[in-house]
Amino acid sequence: MLKITCEGTLLSQTLKAINAVCREAVLVADFDGIKVLGIDSANVAFIDLKVSKDEFKEYRLKSESEFGIPVEKLIPLCSAMDKEEFVCLDVGDGRLKLTFGNHEYAIRTLSVKTVRRPQRVPNNLGTERAEFTVPSTILSDIIKSSKIVENCMIVRMIADVNSFRYIIESDDETIRQNYEVKNNQFANALYSLDYLKDFNVGINVDTIDLKFQTDSPLSIDFIFGNGGGSIRYLLAPRM
Repeated sequence: MLKITCEGTLLSQTLKAINAVCREAVLVADFDGIKVLGIDSANVAFIDLKVSKDEFKEYRLKSESEFGIPVEKLIPLCSAMDKEEFVCLDVGDGRLKLTFGNHEYAIRTLSVKTVRRPQRVPNNLGTERAEFTVPSTILSDIIKSSKIVENCMIVRMIADVNSFRYIIESDDETIRQNYEVKNNQFANALYSLDYLKDFNVGINVDTIDLKFQTDSPLSIDFIFGNGGGSIRYLLAPRM
């Protein structure tokens, strides 16, 4: 059995971040906190999420456990959770219960055997990769640009020495945007806009770390909560 009490915004952001990649997830609870490794059905996007027990006002766990969570079913509650100072989540005996404000919601958990998940964190980013910090609004900028250029579903990301730019183009239109960054590696890769749009929903912080190598996965890393939550999104390149 797991029982946690935390800020409503913390649980809401956690659920939104997971849902950006997978609609169902296995939540692993141990005496350090909770973890989720998730992958989408096409093996294109991946999430590695951790939240330390110190982020929670209350963290009670009888033994290390795994729970199948129907994340998508909980997303409609997030807007209400965002308004609450504290939310209580209780998982055990095949049930998940959320209590906050005047809300009480219960649903069956999933069998962990039926939930698709990776067994380990992918480790194929390469050692000579571009790596830099940018405002999280960069994803919103990319998405806004993609709405201007018709019939384009990919974005090219290019890193040079102390610079980063993205390019969205079709046969008739091209948009480029440049940023000054602290970086010393060259990288050039294409990524799917649809997945970046999903990731953007799960990001509610000021800055993110981008890491990628030519024609290799893109890593988006950030810290959330009061410093005890971390998320890594991985996105396979379009070749």
